Amino acid sequence: MKERKRWVDILIKILQGLVLGAALMLLAFVAFFYFRVKSDGHLALRGAKNARYAIETVAIEFYGEGRNVFSPNSPDGMAKGVKERVQKLAGAEGEVLLQGYDLSENRVVKMRYTEGSYVVSFSIDEAGNEQWKLAYLLDLDLL
Repeated sequence: MKERKRWVDILIKILQGLVLGAALMLLAFVAFFYFRVKSDGHLALRGAKNARYAIETVAIEFYGEGRNVFSPNSPDGMAKGVKERVQKLAGAEGEVLLQGYDLSENRVVKMRYTEGSYVVSFSIDEAGNEQWKLAYLLDLDLL
């Protein structure tokens, strides 16, 4: 009987160790995923801000040539040649969608920047406050 109790105690200790190990591995995975998403999000936000400033820089160049960077009829909202110039200046790898531009003040008022699984939205409200929103899109690809 004592022998059987000893084996049961050993099995309980082994199971406790396995459960604790699995819990620690899950915690490590969650922590890794959280910090990776957060750090990549900062990179996407930096890319979006660089793209915004690049658009405004290109707008100054275009103004000198008598042209406009904003083209609401194009798929990306930018005139011909702006996208390539912005990508070169910003060094950003994402896609820019220019949704609003204030010609009188030469500034971006609304844009969306997509890089990988991150979407950064920028807008300026009626009070003139800048609003940056960062979203992470989790693609489950279940089908």
